[in-house]
Amino acid sequence: MPRPPPATPSPAALTASSFQKALALYPSLVEKVYKTKLKNDGKKVTEALERDRWRFDELPASVAQRKQKANGDDNGNVNQANVRIRDGKAATAKSKAAGNANDTALELSKDEVERLVQWKM
Repeated sequence: MPRPPPATPSPAALTASSFQKALALYPSLVEKVYKTKLKNDGKKVTEALERDRWRFDELPASVAQRKQKANGDDNGNVNQANVRIRDGKAATAKSKAAGNANDTALELSKDEVERLVQWKM
């Protein structure tokens, strides 16, 4: 009689070292998934990997850098930020959290939002 699969461990059971090892496997895993999904079409796989890299690496780094510049925070902390969209030319007035004058809105350009939506499709 087959055994049921083992129970999924709780997130607390995952060590930082185990998480880092799993995270290091992500690039090869996602490449294999795209190759299968896109029937080994080299051009489509390359484009998908570029979109994935932009979404998970470049965009978050860019937003963190903007936040760091806006707040003068050397650590790039993005804690209680409001995210807003701007058209790349005229941004609306920055929203401030009540009682926190140091809270700066994070902005995504229209192009970034469109690219993010296209990545999701």
